[in-house]
Amino acid sequence: MLNTIAVEAGTRENQFCLYWQDEGGSGSEFICTVYGFENACRVANGISADQAEYIKHPAFNPFEEVA
Repeated sequence: MLNTIAVEAGTRENQFCLYWQDEGGSGSEFICTVYGFENACRVANGISADQAEYIKHPAFNPFEEVA
């Protein structure tokens, strides 16, 4: 059962891919590509409404330098 939306860093800077996954993180099915970390999190939240139980995303933008 695919009940999780995962946000993962893409191959280009500031590109993020959204996937449907099961709770264990397997069985991924591509949803879309989004540019911008905040945008990707917003899209994941929007898609999840009444459709997904969980959302997984990095705690911070992996493309930004940590000071």
